Amino acid sequence: MNLNLIPNKEEKKERITKLINFIEKISINFTDNKSVIGYIIFIIHYILIALIFAYTIFNKITVVSYIILFSIVVCSSLVNLYYGSGCTLVRLERHFFNNKEWFGPTTIFYKIFNISTTIENKHISERLSIIFWLCFIIFLSYKLYLTYKKKSNTNEIEIK
Repeated sequence: MNLNLIPNKEEKKERITKLINFIEKISINFTDNKSVIGYIIFIIHYILIALIFAYTIFNKITVVSYIILFSIVVCSSLVNLYYGSGCTLVRLERHFFNNKEWFGPTTIFYKIFNISTTIENKHISERLSIIFWLCFIIFLSYKLYLTYKKKSNTNEIEIK
């Protein structure tokens, strides 16, 4: 097995094809409808994102929780690099929906704002994603800052 993390086009296609075949083999027990499989992957995608946000918003941010979030990001990045560029779940959704104009969760915003979901507009999706994740990182950093600021203020009061 070749573990080159930045695959060429052929390796990328081979890896994603093996993953698609594996998913189809598992899903044949309950459906052979590719759209249903696409929606299942789509729901799993949203649940994973929602869990990360819920963990971040409702959990007290500490160094340990930051390490957990960082580990999740590193693992998902490694999976995405292994299967090629971009989000692997979006690629699976696109395959099972048989829709080259599917950009994952951001597609809903395209529909709401009546923006064409063509390959030419892919850069908009990428920029939205980058802006979103930067805002999320800023939010996390600010929350961590407030947590440790409160701790340092508590320590100062106890010293006096």
